[in-house]
Amino acid sequence: MQLVILASGRGSRLNYKTKVPKIFVKVKNHTIFDLNNKFYSFFKKKIIVLGYGYQNCKKILKNENIKIVRNPNYYKTNMVHSLFCAKNFIKEDILVCYGDIFFDWRLVNKLINANRRKNLIILKKNWLPLWKKRMNIKNIYKDAEDVKIVKNKLHQIGNKIKYNLPKFQFMGIIKFKKSSFLKLSKFYIKLKNKNIDFTSFLNQAIVKKIIDINVITTNKYWFEIDNKKDLKILKKFINDKKII
Repeated sequence: MQLVILASGRGSRLNYKTKVPKIFVKVKNHTIFDLNNKFYSFFKKKIIVLGYGYQNCKKILKNENIKIVRNPNYYKTNMVHSLFCAKNFIKEDILVCYGDIFFDWRLVNKLINANRRKNLIILKKNWLPLWKKRMNIKNIYKDAEDVKIVKNKLHQIGNKIKYNLPKFQFMGIIKFKKSSFLKLSKFYIKLKNKNIDFTSFLNQAIVKKIIDINVITTNKYWFEIDNKKDLKILKKFINDKKII
């Protein structure tokens, strides 16, 4: 299985005057890439898709065993486009991972022990306490996404929450069979929307029955680094748990 890390965006909401994307922002002298490296190291074949600060990122990664792919249109596209920039280098099933998340490396066991013949999405249980640290309840309804599961398959994702908060949230980690990835690539071309966000793209692919996706749920720790407050929360967690 190949690992594909999507890390082409600038991360402007962090308000850092850095010339690298969020994956290389430092947390206690360690980058987010460094913090997740224990997870990344389980994969012999790794791809990272970069855009903003491409040349600086290449220097940072010069000693890493990782294939670097560039999304030259990162400033006007989204993660979906970044994913398909790597199309020519996909030779087998892939695990797609957002570059701006930090999570428990032991999630790899969930993936290894799961059915390898299926597409798999990891969803976070008990997600609300973290969100309440990040924002008020009004903004939670705006920021979180509706997720519906039917018979252990993803039925809907990415829509705005209208009434009750869902039991799960997407973690930015998903596995595609190679055959499914190729179907999604063709579907993406037909959509003619280079700025579609990832969960909306997944939702359309499910609704139109392009692929189906099985669900894995977890209580293991996970953080999204979207702004300075998220970074502060992550630093406190690392201090409290003595992870570094």
